[in-house]
Amino acid sequence: MLDLLTPLGDALAFLHSNAWSIVICVFVFFVLKTHVFGQYLEDRKHAASLREANDPKRVSLLSADMKRVRAAQQEETQRKAADAKEAAHNKRIEEMKRKKVDAPKKPGTKLGGEGSSNRTGYNAMNPSSGYVRGYTGPTRRNPSRSS
Repeated sequence: MLDLLTPLGDALAFLHSNAWSIVICVFVFFVLKTHVFGQYLEDRKHAASLREANDPKRVSLLSADMKRVRAAQQEETQRKAADAKEAAHNKRIEEMKRKKVDAPKKPGTKLGGEGSSNRTGYNAMNPSSGYVRGYTGPTRRNPSRSS
């Protein structure tokens, strides 16, 4: 049993005598890995990724697939545009129908119409053309008079 503990005791004695050296070595390794070698390894990984992404075999497959997808998207967009144009046209026609007022055509003459010598009918643009109770007519503005 003592034979098994002897190597463990030797290892503990080594750690005890060289603890600060081990701590400093671990710290230096960590700093070198993160600041010096880390950027180098990251750049190598990025370059390998770009080489793989730009591989001509892969690009040719993706290019054909991309053309097929874009053609389908273009067709879908054209169909939607045609549907929207037709819907706008139908909406415009419906609105025109809704706004159109069909007045019944009555035979006869209109007041103040062509061939009428009697011009005494009501004219909405001339308030004094018909009798309106309490209406005194427009008053002239006198600019020299102060209010």
